[in-house]
Amino acid sequence: PDALMESYYQLLTNEPMDEARQRIAASPRDAKIALAKHVITWLHSKEAADAAEDAFVRQFTKKEVPGDMPEFQVGPGPHKLAPLLVRAGLASSNSEAIRKMKEGAVQIDGAKVTDFQSELSLDKPRVLKLGRKFARVTA
Repeated sequence: PDALMESYYQLLTNEPMDEARQRIAASPRDAKIALAKHVITWLHSKEAADAAEDAFVRQFTKKEVPGDMPEFQVGPGPHKLAPLLVRAGLASSNSEAIRKMKEGAVQIDGAKVTDFQSELSLDKPRVLKLGRKFARVTA
C-alpha cells in the first residue's frame, strides 16, 4: 500500500527521507518500481532488476502475455473450461473456476470467457488467463 512506502524506503534504502517522500508523492507507482529495482539490484544484480522491470511493464502496462509461463499438455479435447483451469493450476476447484468465469476474470488467448459450460478443443496451443495468472495448454 502507498501508506507503507515511506517505511519501506526508510528500512531498505539509504535515500534521504525528504527525497523519498517527494518521489512517493509525485508518483507512487514509479516509487514502487524504483524501490523494487533497488532491492533486486541489491540482492541479485542490475541485469536482474532491469529484466524484472521489463517483464512488469510488458505484462501489466502493455498487457502482453508473459513469455515464461507454465505449460500443460492435456490432449486435443474437447475440454470443459472449469476442469481445464484447475488442471492448469489457475483455479483451486471447479466451483472457483466457474465463479471466476461468471465474474469475467477468465480469458482464452486474450478473449474474455463468461460461458462456464463452453468447451475448448485444442487445435493449437492456447493461453489461459485467470486474473494475473497465466498458463499455456497444448494438445
